[in-house]
Amino acid sequence: MQQDPMIGTMLGNYRILAPLGQGGMAHVYRARQENLDRDVAVKVLPPWYATDRSFVERFKQEARLVARLSHPNIVTIHDYSENNGHLYIVMELVDGGTLKQILDAQHVLAGAGAPVVGGGMMDVLEANRIFQQLSSALTYAHDKGIIHRDIKPVNVLMDPSRRPILSAFGIAKVLAASYGLTRPG
Repeated sequence: MQQDPMIGTMLGNYRILAPLGQGGMAHVYRARQENLDRDVAVKVLPPWYATDRSFVERFKQEARLVARLSHPNIVTIHDYSENNGHLYIVMELVDGGTLKQILDAQHVLAGAGAPVVGGGMMDVLEANRIFQQLSSALTYAHDKGIIHRDIKPVNVLMDPSRRPILSAFGIAKVLAASYGLTRPG
């Protein structure tokens, strides 16, 4: 397996340490914010997308939209910048996997008769707690004029205490004014 060329590089104050995941248009890395001595998540738009105005605008819009939101169940944006042709968003590091990973693990480990939620097994009370918190986050975002439009278990990060945190606002839509970045369907 080939080493990711981003590992070990610096983007501003952020040293890229390890891959965390890959979404539809960007790679997410664990990074060290050296000036504040903390780990963060850095979402990097690959160079081939950085030349496409549509992707660049969508990426900037995601940073701006989410940076306006302050809710315990929505990922916190710390920074947005460009360095050596790499556009990136710096976010809080949520270190508990995704809701999809939890559901997949519980599906494998669960015994017969457990309630099925989203393809995996989960206690009904825990599922209710997660859905209530996500509903609160979505209501808050909607009240701010932002529709997420990509709710799925892989876009719900889980912290170590199993608090769900909504991420991946890349195709979010602003209710008040459309930026022309999406189309029906």
